Amino acid sequence: MRTTENSYWNGTGRFQKQAEALHEMIAEKMIMTGPWQGRLPSVQKGGENYHLERFRRMQNAYYRLNNDGDNNSVFSDIQGLKERNPNATWSSRYELADCFLDERIQLAWQEQRTSEAFMLKGLRQLIDYNWGSEQQHYFEEGEPANHIFPVLQELNYYLETRENKPA
Repeated sequence: MRTTENSYWNGTGRFQKQAEALHEMIAEKMIMTGPWQGRLPSVQKGGENYHLERFRRMQNAYYRLNNDGDNNSVFSDIQGLKERNPNATWSSRYELADCFLDERIQLAWQEQRTSEAFMLKGLRQLIDYNWGSEQQHYFEEGEPANHIFPVLQELNYYLETRENKPA
């Protein structure tokens, strides 16, 4: 096992917290198609999970490299990586793999944050638009159990916690 500092293999990667959050997103979004098989929805270019899927594949190749020593074609664009990072130096293929993973994490993180922001904005608009009239109907109708207003209250609480959460 390698012991390079600041590597994802050791849990100290440059974007470790984002990588862990992305890993959780993958688990939540994964559609299982078999006992050990699954897929993410919308992975085509321009899809909402395109970069998340590329990160997932890179993460799997990264594991295989560090655990088994396998080399994968996802790490083959060394020239492109050097052009995108002209001041970087790598002393091993493991450090190179960390740099590839850095790129995938940044792209997937931006993609998922943009998707989440879009969804939260739409949810906020939906709640704000319906709040007043649904609240009035709810109390006029004697607070019936199957009314939409309690759902709006729960969604509003969820949104307020997300909106007030530091980025």
